[in-house]
Amino acid sequence: MRLSTSNSELSTASFNRASAYLIATLGLLYLCCELGTHYGFQRLSRIQQRLRGEKMALLAVRPAAPGAPRNVVIVGNSLLLASVDIPLLNKLGSGQCNYSRLVLEQTQYVDWYFGLKRLFDEGAHPDAIVLVFGAHHWLADAVRGEYFAHELMRPLDVFQVAHELDLDRTTASNYFFASFSSWLGGRAEVRKFILSTILPDLQDFVGKLSPGPPSYPAEEVIFSKARERMVRLKTLCDSHSVQLITVLHPTLQARTPFDTLAKAAEAAALPLVLPVAKLAYPSDLYADLYHLNARGMERFTRDLVAPLESQFLGDHT
Repeated sequence: MRLSTSNSELSTASFNRASAYLIATLGLLYLCCELGTHYGFQRLSRIQQRLRGEKMALLAVRPAAPGAPRNVVIVGNSLLLASVDIPLLNKLGSGQCNYSRLVLEQTQYVDWYFGLKRLFDEGAHPDAIVLVFGAHHWLADAVRGEYFAHELMRPLDVFQVAHELDLDRTTASNYFFASFSSWLGGRAEVRKFILSTILPDLQDFVGKLSPGPPSYPAEEVIFSKARERMVRLKTLCDSHSVQLITVLHPTLQARTPFDTLAKAAEAAALPLVLPVAKLAYPSDLYADLYHLNARGMERFTRDLVAPLESQFLGDHT
């Protein structure tokens, strides 16, 4: 009987030791992933370096002193990255505005609503924010997954995000933990980075798999949804004494509802800048169906500066 008891105790002790080793190994592996993502990925990825630098610069921005150029931050997704040359914009401007930017690719309205909440909460306070969107970005009901949660979402905002996007509990909990963890928030980007390093042409191939131009609901649905979102975003910025202006990016799609969005912006009392008509640019200024090429960027920047600055200078007339 004692031998049986002794064997049972040894088996339990061995199991406990094995469990402890397994837990320690998994913990060490997770720590390596966390530190590797936080420090290694940030240094290896040019996109992450750019994002980190732009975000740190934005968090340091404060309202300009009287008589000094206004601090204006332009935010948006890859359309902004490919369409506005910030050094050229500052060069062509009147000198009364100092422009900088924050770009996070594949982001839309919901990303930036919660993103601006977090940036304001962390201390960002420019004089004005300019949001560059395509028409469909105002209407989309999606975010950039766990990457959004880590880069743009405050942890406790997960409940509001889950309600707004009708997320299931698993996805919502993933977002919550990703808001704290570099690895959970960036693991999809790490995979993309590794694949793009191994297969340099992968991004071009994926770009060719685009599902085509977006479809739009009825005009009254567009107007109602866009107006509500514009009011909501403007109210957020107003509560922090930050002026909000939005720029509508040109497109090659004739069905894009520019007129309806312009009416929604007017109803929301949100300044909307339309530098050019939606079909004004020929296809040879585009790199693909949506993004401008280098010549398109220069032209759009030149077309943007006058109508954009008129919004700011009008505040002082």
